[in-house]
Amino acid sequence: DIPSRLEVRMLTKSGQYKWFETGGKRQWYENNRPVRMIGSLLDITEKKESEIRLRESRERFEKIVKYAPAGVALLSTEGKCINVNQSLCSILGYKEEELLNTGWQTYTYPDDIGKSEEMIGLLMTGKIDNYEMEKRYIHQQGHIIWVLLCSSLIRDVDGKPLYAIAQVLDITGRKEHEAEREKTISILNRQNDQL
Repeated sequence: DIPSRLEVRMLTKSGQYKWFETGGKRQWYENNRPVRMIGSLLDITEKKESEIRLRESRERFEKIVKYAPAGVALLSTEGKCINVNQSLCSILGYKEEELLNTGWQTYTYPDDIGKSEEMIGLLMTGKIDNYEMEKRYIHQQGHIIWVLLCSSLIRDVDGKPLYAIAQVLDITGRKEHEAEREKTISILNRQNDQL
């Protein structure tokens, strides 16, 4: 007879619910009549509560990434997007499926790739824990977007890089405003020089 295993919650004498793993097996006579039932009851409360906390933590993290107002991407150590949120899709103008498994170089403005690679190198070698930089991306429709990129690296217990987390804020409006202000200052300086 195949033993059966089941995880159940039971109310204990103290009034608390605990998790148990039950197991049972019937023993039979030769004429196919059951003789007795042999069973076990193992308290797995600590294990189940750890599993529940882990699942809840994972769900919270997924919701934080999904609903964050900033663009968020998880990147493999090769620089490929393995998870992106809707905010990043909106910033870049791509659908999630289009961004997954693409490298960050695909939508980075060519002149900004070198500086990005330098910062990633410092991150991967452990010389820095995280970095922040302003850089340009190319929107799916072809125009330039200025972003503030904050990135950090997640490592395993042995220090081996697992993946990077990138947070992206669209600062195009601010950069355009700065450019207008610089233009106005330049005009005023020329006019002052002429006076």
